[in-house]
Amino acid sequence: MAVHLVDIGKAFEGTIPLSILKRVCRHTLLALEYLHDSYIKGESIFMSGEPLAYDDTRTISRNELQTCIFTLGDLGSAQAKSNDNRPRWVQPLASRSPEVILGTSYDTKIDIWNLACLIYEFATGEPLFDPPADGAVVHLAQIENLLGSFPSALLARSQDTVEYFDAEGETAYTLCIAIALTKLEKSKSAPDEIHVFTEFLGSALQVDPKTRSSASMLLSHPWLAGVQ
Repeated sequence: MAVHLVDIGKAFEGTIPLSILKRVCRHTLLALEYLHDSYIKGESIFMSGEPLAYDDTRTISRNELQTCIFTLGDLGSAQAKSNDNRPRWVQPLASRSPEVILGTSYDTKIDIWNLACLIYEFATGEPLFDPPADGAVVHLAQIENLLGSFPSALLARSQDTVEYFDAEGETAYTLCIAIALTKLEKSKSAPDEIHVFTEFLGSALQVDPKTRSSASMLLSHPWLAGVQ
């Protein structure tokens, strides 16, 4: 049986320490880098621990978590990048990227957005975005308030822009960014660590996929320096 990150989070009262999470992130990015170089998109990322043989009563130490290998447990609806008949709606709802919500073309950068949302949730115990099932406009407003305005070029590529944005490119209504930012305090990490972590997330959560970091770029980010 494999150790799932959800179970690890429960062991740490709902969150995973950044010292462990950065190892999870590095190993996942290595897997994504390989998949993206192989022209495959994950579209839905599910992460688990290394498939270790153990029973339900085994206790795994923190030291083991800082030395084990983490793997992608499921590729979800993965498909070749060359596929021209891609479905409109991909990714779990809360970690759906802006380009998918807006119905524009998408590529491997949606996996980066997806990963960043998951890493944030494991660090804080709460989702970065929490849109209702039928609330695309709410989701877009949450993204804009946390990360800034949508690039006009991205909005121009979407046929749905007029449904969600006004003539000035603003979302229909606003939300409070401070609520999302204060969640990071739950990670119980040093302020400097949180600062570098948020810079990492910022590189992965660029609204415009053209400026969003790739897996290879994120692997060289200072937050992952020294992580094996």
